[in-house]
Amino acid sequence: MATRNNAKYSACGAVIYPSGGTVVRVDLGSGTQSYGTVHAGFEICALAISIDRSILATSDVAAEPQIAVWSTSNIEHGPNRVIRGPHLHAITLLAFDDNNRGLLASVGADENHTVAVHDIVSGFLLFSSSTTKCKPLSLCFGNGARELVIVGVKNVLFFAFAAGHAATRHARASFARIGRQGTLQAFLCCAYMPSDDCIVGTADGHLYVLGKSSHELEKSVKAHDGFIYSMDAPWCRTGQITSVILATGARDGDIKLWNNALDMVSKFTNRGAGPVRSVFFSADLSRVLVGSQAAAQVREFRASDGVPTSPPLAGGGAAAGELWALATHPSARHAATASDEGALVIWDLDATDVRNARKVGKLLPGACRALTFSPDGTILVACLGGPQSGNARLSWARHRKDFVDARGTSGGDDMDYLTTKLKIDGLVQLMRAETGTLVSEFTDARKWMRDIKFSPDGRSLVAGDVGGNVHIFVSDDNGQFTRKATLSLSMGAAICSIDIGVDNRHVQISDEARTISYGDLYVGIAVPDSVVFQDTEWATWTSPFGWPVTGVHEVYARPNAGRYETDTLDARGSLEPALSLSCLSRSNSSRVVATGDHYGVFRLLRYPAIEGAVDATRIGVAHVGTVRRLAWTADDSHVISIGSQDRNVCVWHYEPDSTNFDALNYASIDVQDYDDAIDADGGRAMAAAVERAFKTRGDMGGQEEASDWVAALVPPSNLEQEDPGEPQLTLELDCAHGHRSDDIRGCVGYNAKGGIVYAAGALGIIYDSRTHTQCFQFHHRGSASLAGLSTGKEAVSSLADIISLTVSFDGRFAASGDQGYFAHVRVWDAMTGKTICVLPRHLRCGICALSFSCNSSQLAAIGGDIDHSYALYATRSGEWQDATRVSFGSGMRSRVFCAVFVGIETYPCFLGSEDGVEFAWPSACGGIRRRGGLFDRQRSPRVPILCAVRAQAVLTDVTDTRSEAFAALTGTASGSLYLWNGTKVKDHIPNAHDGPVYAIAAATKRGMYATAGRDGTVKTWNCQLQPIESFKLTEIGTPLLTPTAASLCFAAPFETKLLVVARSGEMCELTTYSGNVAILTEAHARRKKQATESHGLDVNPKYSDLYATSGDDGTVRIWSCGSRRCMAKVLPDVLGGAAVRSCSWAPDGIRLAIGLGGDPTDKARDGTFVLLQVVMGVDCSA
Repeated sequence: MATRNNAKYSACGAVIYPSGGTVVRVDLGSGTQSYGTVHAGFEICALAISIDRSILATSDVAAEPQIAVWSTSNIEHGPNRVIRGPHLHAITLLAFDDNNRGLLASVGADENHTVAVHDIVSGFLLFSSSTTKCKPLSLCFGNGARELVIVGVKNVLFFAFAAGHAATRHARASFARIGRQGTLQAFLCCAYMPSDDCIVGTADGHLYVLGKSSHELEKSVKAHDGFIYSMDAPWCRTGQITSVILATGARDGDIKLWNNALDMVSKFTNRGAGPVRSVFFSADLSRVLVGSQAAAQVREFRASDGVPTSPPLAGGGAAAGELWALATHPSARHAATASDEGALVIWDLDATDVRNARKVGKLLPGACRALTFSPDGTILVACLGGPQSGNARLSWARHRKDFVDARGTSGGDDMDYLTTKLKIDGLVQLMRAETGTLVSEFTDARKWMRDIKFSPDGRSLVAGDVGGNVHIFVSDDNGQFTRKATLSLSMGAAICSIDIGVDNRHVQISDEARTISYGDLYVGIAVPDSVVFQDTEWATWTSPFGWPVTGVHEVYARPNAGRYETDTLDARGSLEPALSLSCLSRSNSSRVVATGDHYGVFRLLRYPAIEGAVDATRIGVAHVGTVRRLAWTADDSHVISIGSQDRNVCVWHYEPDSTNFDALNYASIDVQDYDDAIDADGGRAMAAAVERAFKTRGDMGGQEEASDWVAALVPPSNLEQEDPGEPQLTLELDCAHGHRSDDIRGCVGYNAKGGIVYAAGALGIIYDSRTHTQCFQFHHRGSASLAGLSTGKEAVSSLADIISLTVSFDGRFAASGDQGYFAHVRVWDAMTGKTICVLPRHLRCGICALSFSCNSSQLAAIGGDIDHSYALYATRSGEWQDATRVSFGSGMRSRVFCAVFVGIETYPCFLGSEDGVEFAWPSACGGIRRRGGLFDRQRSPRVPILCAVRAQAVLTDVTDTRSEAFAALTGTASGSLYLWNGTKVKDHIPNAHDGPVYAIAAATKRGMYATAGRDGTVKTWNCQLQPIESFKLTEIGTPLLTPTAASLCFAAPFETKLLVVARSGEMCELTTYSGNVAILTEAHARRKKQATESHGLDVNPKYSDLYATSGDDGTVRIWSCGSRRCMAKVLPDVLGGAAVRSCSWAPDGIRLAIGLGGDPTDKARDGTFVLLQVVMGVDCSA
């Protein structure tokens, strides 16, 4: 139990506590458990319960931590709300208010340990402030939720809220004055007395009473010998002042109860379970729930006399170090575990009451990292030793008195003598499985063992150590084991698994060097030829290598499985690369194989798992960190997994008939269809392409070490004098071709001078169509993602491409948001591209939508995180140098496709999503006020809203002057247009397009609208939504690679021209009264599912103004540097639609050779090259 104050009673009397990344609820009547797994994979570091015990809050350790709010009556149904922000790295402290107002305070692990107060009903952030750089250790509401106290290392900080409520967003901060009566030290816990005085537990065992208004030390009471870890004030929940108003637990293992005058009422111990980390009173004050550190257990005690009411409710197993050893009984449903402090436990898996689950408990003389049962189940073998076997940090855990030590007595102070006198590393002990009584032991090995197995007949015992040695022990007819031989099979690499054949003769060894070795147990020699074992039937299979598990590596190499390798500590304690796959175990029926990895993920695969035909089922994530070992029960009804860092033992129920591998075939899952713009929207297509590219290059880079080619380098003999200085050259960007429109929409607009503002990669571009020149906004740079800091995953590639852009209504300002994990929003001059300001970073996982208000003084930004958080910014001066955040809060879980201000000047902000519509306003407390849009089930059903534009408000009553007189016109995924008046759909145009409506624009001066859909048509409408004109993009003079519009925008000031951006990147102006189209810019596009890149580039050797490019879109283009245009191109139809990944000019500058192939979905043209004859002014011909 590493955290403190984390075991609570619920309103119905159940006990709730965290275990790794799982919230566990134990029903005291039946002893059964239920689980909450929203934090799966991330360690829960704080837990709090409301005054009425009906609401629970938990938080975790992550780069972007979250708070889960649960109902204590149904934990298994998941949290009622998940709150994110404003913390980073971890949320270490939580506390509910003492007045049942629905307030929750949290403290983060950032540098300034930010404190925040949330409304748990709405999820709004009510108050946020920095505290100190000193580590906080506890917090508590008091004085009717008008005050918040945070105690930590050498400080006690009070926040007094203005007007007595955190929603005012203002608080007065002050430090407690300890004075000469006390000592400035670590303050570990706090609570409030009925007099509203604050009481604080200290590191030297004192209780400090701080005055209600003065916050000065008024009284000091010596309560414990050492750290006071935990404190509970039950009067806050009952509302009654009884004889006991406070309970404290400390490092000395004592629990003490105190009255209102801080006189000790009673005292009892936790029966040798070590330091007390948590205390909590039951509703009737008759019982105290105690969490102990050394025994890692939660137990109930009677408050009257301190007698335990039952066996431990939780824990009782490993308490310190790591948990490595696991073995299952060959016939009964029992499992044995052992940890680094030597805690050996045999668990009864059939026990329905968790209080009866621990069958045998024994304290070994040192760390144990391997266990095995004999085939008849009478003998349990433990291999002692490990990197931490003599670690002094574990000595406190070896003093636990709830176990029996190696000599049959209770653990105690003399265990230090035992562990220092005995040789631990390499010690092998044989014990009676029923009692734990020592039968015999072997001290022949010099290094600690990682795995041990019995042969099926029980006559051989094979153990492998970290030095690569295999130790073979054999038994005589009386069952007495002796050492037979020691084999060196793995060339010094640590052995990670041992498997023995059903013939009792052959052994298979896997090691950390990723090799498999074989041996003969009868002769005691190594067998170098693996062909001999081609048809060998193995009694078990725990090796991560070998033909039957080649498909496991295929699963872990896929992008959706995380990294194939990770950095971890090897057997010698050094940081080395290792497989993400950490353990593997085949079922006894040889039907399935279970795998675990370093990220806590547990999977099942069909056995044998052959490469190329792998079906996998991801069962879940119950561990934080490494799944160290897996084992099946004898009847394959359960799988047991243990976590090395979280020390949890998880029992998974396996039902063979319910596991449908065919329904979850990972190999059959294809990438999302590129032609579906809804799936690719928000920059997802580019992100997937970059992930694939980085993985491919990473795999290629691992095949050959750099030293192989560096050793072959030979410098030239006539090398000229080398100049190490910088070259006397300067580069200036002149032109950028292309526009990212295949997976982002609506990111284009006109500035005040008629220039076109759009994005290409990480560039913001301002294009003047009259002079055919560009200026740029350069400042979206990539930054390393921190998404994997807390989970062990590698930081993903920086991806700072612009995925959202908006231009203000007056054309003066542009705002752009990038795709970085900690995304930036930049406001810049729409005429020059110069940065005006960088807005404070509050959003994560990219900026998926941006919108300026009608008066250009407000800006809305929508994040790409799971909650699609909202951030609203404003400028008072109107110039955006003074931009500040107005509001911030969680949004919709469904994907947001569009955002636009629809008020007359500013709010509300309309948001269209995959699952409906919301209108957002800033609230007075710094949060977001949200209202859902109302659909008509018959005329205008709820469908995804893909695009929106502000429309003219329609007042149903001429006397109606309410602020809700706002309107919006939206395009839907069904092809209909919805006209919103206020928050309701007023009118709709069914089947406006044949398919989804991708883009919409409004001409406010002309009173008309334009829409574009998947059907490839652009339509104009009057203000009564009557159609005016319809233009087909397939019929324009210049063919478009993908004749579907992604963005539309009317050109000011006359609004007679409509800017149309195709999904293939072509940008053209359409004259609405004549239908004439002029192409402005073009470039390579993404039109295939997986082949999405541009590879070929070559400059013409004769005409230096020309250069050629080729891409996976199947086109070859000839460009002119001087005119900044595409002079000629080869369309995909000429080359059969094949990807083109290389091109090269002939010396005459007329012929161009191109190489086809590279598309993983179309390999028919791989290796083909074509020779083109280039004639300027016409399309090239083969």
